Amino acid sequence: ISAVLSFSGHAIDADNQALQAAYQVKLAEWNSERELFEQSRSNVIQAMSLVESNDIKAMEVVAEYLLNRITWPRQTDIGFGISSCGRVVGVDLDLPDEDEVPTTAATVGVNRLLIKKRSEPQMRRDFVSLAYGAVFRVAGELFAGLPTIDKVVISSYVQRRCEGTGKINDEYVMSAIIDRAGWSEINFGQIDLIDPASAIGRFELRVKPDRSSRLQDITRFEMTD
Repeated sequence: ISAVLSFSGHAIDADNQALQAAYQVKLAEWNSERELFEQSRSNVIQAMSLVESNDIKAMEVVAEYLLNRITWPRQTDIGFGISSCGRVVGVDLDLPDEDEVPTTAATVGVNRLLIKKRSEPQMRRDFVSLAYGAVFRVAGELFAGLPTIDKVVISSYVQRRCEGTGKINDEYVMSAIIDRAGWSEINFGQIDLIDPASAIGRFELRVKPDRSSRLQDITRFEMTD
């Protein structure tokens, strides 16, 4: 019996040592991630204190922070650049593919959830709304966080298969030049009453929907000083 107890004691000690070692590894990883987070947070705070002086490096840090914190309904990749004068921000939005729009809609019925299939025209209208909403949100974040910029040039593109080659290409489907003067006319105190498509339509805009609401290929605006 004593031999069995001794063996069990050794097994428990070995298990405890393994658990302790695993804990120390996880703790070191957590501390490393925390240090990186704190350093990143410190960099952003410092950059925010410099953006009003038109410090382009600081503006890039703040812009990256602002755009990365946006939560999208579908993956939306964003690239950006700031002009040499620090007054214009150019943005490229890689929108979700059109076939990623939800194909069904849910409504609450009597004691159950009703799932209804959405038609193709409805799905295309949803995609158009997403495209306008994305431009509206990005412009708002940049104008709010970068007080010295005068203009945002936002171009949105999707991946589509070329019928001639069978390859997937990037196609720009919306491009807008939004100036701060016009943006400041929007009453954000009643944001729920604002239609993003109507708001963006007030600015210089290139978008070409066909009769079925599918956005066609356009030539984007170029960012200039």
